[in-house]
Amino acid sequence: MKPVSLLPAGYIARGRLDLSQDKGLQVGLTLAGFGLFLVFGVLFLAAAASLTPGLPSSGRVVLEPAGLLILLVGALAVALVVAVLHELTHAAVFWLVTHEWPVFGFRGLYAYAAAPKWYIPRLPYLLLGLAPLLLLTLVGLALLPALPPSAVPAVVFALTINAAGAVGDLYLVFRLLLLPATCLVHDEGNSVTWYVPAENGRAAED
Repeated sequence: MKPVSLLPAGYIARGRLDLSQDKGLQVGLTLAGFGLFLVFGVLFLAAAASLTPGLPSSGRVVLEPAGLLILLVGALAVALVVAVLHELTHAAVFWLVTHEWPVFGFRGLYAYAAAPKWYIPRLPYLLLGLAPLLLLTLVGLALLPALPPSAVPAVVFALTINAAGAVGDLYLVFRLLLLPATCLVHDEGNSVTWYVPAENGRAAED
């Protein structure tokens, strides 16, 4: 199946994800994101220790107030860059799938890329959802052996932020994996709706 600009006859809405209307899910994903931050932080630190020559295995760091301020500003800058790269990766896959540049917007404090004119089959949308997590992780891990030890913490933090920030993508991927391969996904940015052929929709609801 290919992306289509009109919903085919016989398709019905099977589900919808709109975090602005589901505060419980929003809180749940936020908590899950913190959990992913801790898990991936440990994993990426272990990877950095293995891949980066000359990286100290331990040490004590004492920060003065000015140093702490610089660290916080640097962390915010890294998080901003990661958010931009994350959405640009989504955007690139949207373009590859639809041959049309997506739209960008903000959902609260979060940026998004979306293709509101298109209904996208499940498999391309699954790849689209996982692309930032997989591609940026692979690029970051590939860079670690070539980086000076002083640059490693920033890259580890960037990888961790990106992985934790993919919690919404991972949740949506999980939901779509429960649907038939013939489903179509309509991503409007503020919400995502998925459609299935009517017979599949009735069977799922019975």
